[in-house]
Amino acid sequence: MKPVKLTAGILAVIVVGALVFLGIHHFAKDYLDTHDTQSKSEVACKQKGKTHYVVIKDGAMSPQHTSAALCDVLIVTNQDDKIRDLAFGAHDRHQMYDGQTENMIKRGQSVTVSLNKAGSFMFHDHLQKETKGTFTVK
Repeated sequence: MKPVKLTAGILAVIVVGALVFLGIHHFAKDYLDTHDTQSKSEVACKQKGKTHYVVIKDGAMSPQHTSAALCDVLIVTNQDDKIRDLAFGAHDRHQMYDGQTENMIKRGQSVTVSLNKAGSFMFHDHLQKETKGTFTVK
């Protein structure tokens, strides 16, 4: 009987330890995903570059990918009848870009973003995660 209790106790310690480890790992990943770790790469744009347009229509982003240069501008316009919650980063792992994380936009409204950080980035409608796009800034 005692070996069974000892085994159950060891198993309980292993399970609790694994849960604690997973919790810490999840917290650390969430922290890194939601806190800008590349803020040093942001530039202060003195002049605007080219303007790039993305339209949300029929539940899709068009174009789905935009290639741009530093200090260009990205304008995302909602042409659907439903409200969109434009968010940067992967779904449920929102990140800040140009000081923005989420923007509620009704039909006909737009979000303007100064492309002040180099790299590849995702954005999506948080209310309909299939509505997504990417942009690359060089």
